Amino acid sequence: MESRKTSKTLNPEQEKMIEKQIIDILTYPQRPNAKIAEITSALAESQRGTDVYYYCLRDGVLFSPTHRIPVIDSTASPKDKRLIEQIQSWATNNHEGTSIWISPPTEAGETGAKITVLEIAGRERKTIKNTSVLVNLSPKELQELIDYTISFSINPLEKLDPEEARYRLIILKEKTIPQNIEHLLNGGWEEQKERIRKAVEIVRIQREKSHIAGVIFANCAGSFPLSCPTIGVRHFPNRSTEIGARFLECTCPFCHLKVKARVEAGKIHCPVCQRSADYHC
Repeated sequence: MESRKTSKTLNPEQEKMIEKQIIDILTYPQRPNAKIAEITSALAESQRGTDVYYYCLRDGVLFSPTHRIPVIDSTASPKDKRLIEQIQSWATNNHEGTSIWISPPTEAGETGAKITVLEIAGRERKTIKNTSVLVNLSPKELQELIDYTISFSINPLEKLDPEEARYRLIILKEKTIPQNIEHLLNGGWEEQKERIRKAVEIVRIQREKSHIAGVIFANCAGSFPLSCPTIGVRHFPNRSTEIGARFLECTCPFCHLKVKARVEAGKIHCPVCQRSADYHC
């Protein structure tokens, strides 16, 4: 993949981080709708825009309609699973409400704290609207934001440091988003629809001209480092549990991209260009 122009805001580690996620998203075998969702989120985060996406609640389980899996299955971390269980319990036991999740940077190369506003919609068929944004905050500013948000919660006297907040859902007393949080949200659904349109186009191009999809994706991305996605290719389990299938990291002889190819029944299948060849090793 051709390297995009490096912004002054990026160091080499951060630039590599963005390009790796671009490659991960394009090469990991997943449904088109899931890939569109991942590309959309990457565009939003790299532009420091507001990422808007939805989960649904089915029999008390938070479910991703784009990835078609329970959200709790997207991570192997017990702490992350407990956070998702908090969201599921809150959504199950309330017909409406607003909660906030604040996560500090957790991986090398990350610079932004992730702020996610969760809102319950619907009674019979509940939907959780997630409005997420990355913001650069000093440790002091991050703690002040957590303290400010806690003051609107159902437990206003509770004190949380950033690491504790990473795994704690802050449930608000009122539906209204606190002003200092709302002020951080940059854009909304109209901007997100444009990113979705670009993501759909990138997936279409990948089907027809897979060798240039990564270049187009990189050129559409902004200049800010990404976060570790809450549900995405880094968290999905290796699909080696599929009967008779295994996966091999290699360079496709057809599209010449580095991919995680599926090996099954004497064939190796490229997830990018969808072509296959005999494989007997």
